Amino acid sequence: MPRVRWSRTFEKSFRKLPTAIQDAAFRAVSKLLEDAARPSLNLEKLHASEYWSIRVNAGYRILLLPESDPEGDVFRLMDVGPHDIYRRV
Repeated sequence: MPRVRWSRTFEKSFRKLPTAIQDAAFRAVSKLLEDAARPSLNLEKLHASEYWSIRVNAGYRILLLPESDPEGDVFRLMDVGPHDIYRRV
């Protein structure tokens, strides 16, 4: 089963979100860990970048980096925010 690690940037951005969006982000990460291919997540690689994204809701995204370590796959959560978060990469 994959695992997640939070970056400091993700943690700071997450804390600034409204509670309802934080809850939706937790649900999205839980779905990612259950089944990364779940269509509702819209997991996609960003063009010309090492980053991937998943959908929190219609307006928010989580940026992540897939990693490997000896214990299995890891998703490093890099940032979370409105859809224009893509401009940060």
